[in-house]
Amino acid sequence: MPITKKDLAKYIGTTPESVSRKLLSFMSQKLISMDRRRQIQILELHRLKQIAGIS
Repeated sequence: MPITKKDLAKYIGTTPESVSRKLLSFMSQKLISMDRRRQIQILELHRLKQIAGIS
């Protein structure tokens, strides 16, 4: 689903910088990976759901 960080931030009510920081945090925790084309692959869906409180 193509979406810019700016549009995602607007949709969830935050800033693009916050989106970037959270994505980097998720990457460092090995929850997601991101390739050079900025495509995100979810590696740990169950853990992301736990973080979001929807598991």
